[in-house]
Amino acid sequence: MVAILREFTRPLIRLLEPPYAEVVWRAEILNHPLTRIAIDLGLSEQIVARRLQRGRRTLLHLVILTLQSTLAD
Repeated sequence: MVAILREFTRPLIRLLEPPYAEVVWRAEILNHPLTRIAIDLGLSEQIVARRLQRGRRTLLHLVILTLQSTLAD
């Protein structure tokens, strides 16, 4: 199930603004911990956590829009 969700969300992640897409990609697809993402990007963990939260929220919105349009067809 996790693999199916990853395949479904992968193209949607690319639609996010780059700073959010990078963090969501690393956290959700690559399973990197926040600490590693922060170090790799030269950011604080707090900033990474905030970007991840905002990116996930936007991603959820994209998933809902995609499902609504699919179900409407």
